Amino acid sequence: IGNWSEKTIAKYREDPNIHFAGYVEDLVGYCKRSAMLVPVRIGSGIRAKILVAMAQGLPLISTTLGCEGIKVKDNESIMIADTAAAFGKAYKTLLEDSNFSFSLVQSAQSVANKYYSQRAAAELRMKYFEEILRR
Repeated sequence: IGNWSEKTIAKYREDPNIHFAGYVEDLVGYCKRSAMLVPVRIGSGIRAKILVAMAQGLPLISTTLGCEGIKVKDNESIMIADTAAAFGKAYKTLLEDSNFSFSLVQSAQSVANKYYSQRAAAELRMKYFEEILRR
């Protein structure tokens, strides 16, 4: 999804497992019945996308670095995998164990709602404002 260079598209054109969708009008609808893989080894910037996926009810597999700073727990609200083999094993688990996947999604949505929703952000903001006003 998104704007990819012709060089990148050409590199993977023959791979039947990779599809470049380009711009997608309804991202939520497009992502239904999918999982989010976050193989981040360096850098950042993906965390907001992880939070959106959690709220949307997508099961997630991420590296430790990819989900750093988000209040998730391995095998409870996210699956953490730091090697290619661990990613493969985690993805296989998601495909084969629908009860586990459902539990993972429910827990992730609960975490997203409790700590990262607009309501949670507003409550935190009000707490800081009240603290400032008391000074």
